[in-house]
Amino acid sequence: MFTSTSDEGDNLDTQHRVAIFDRATLGGAAAAFAIVVSLGSRDNDLDIPLRVSMAFAIAALPLLISMYIAKDGLLSWRLAENAPARFGRTMATWTATAASCLLAGAIAGLGAHVFGTITGLVIAAWRRLLS
Repeated sequence: MFTSTSDEGDNLDTQHRVAIFDRATLGGAAAAFAIVVSLGSRDNDLDIPLRVSMAFAIAALPLLISMYIAKDGLLSWRLAENAPARFGRTMATWTATAASCLLAGAIAGLGAHVFGTITGLVIAAWRRLLS
């Protein structure tokens, strides 16, 4: 049976966390970039939910990319117990939380636009049906 030392287990755990962090930051940045590109290619007919979605995606994109770029520094702060490392971990946590909330807001704006469009179509169909 395979047994590992605690150092090997910590190393595998760290590699797993780094892989998840890579996927989360790059996936979020790709989603934000896709929202910006898809809404930016439209004409100036963006309604309020789409404008909000665009603004949130534009704000989330640099945060997610900076988190991906700073992953090596975050790894070095993982085990350190000095004041700058604690501050760095706190700021990284708040940055990741802000980026996630902004990306969720961008996706919610897209959902609000779709829901508003579908609701408008249903109301128009009912009016035609009843008249």
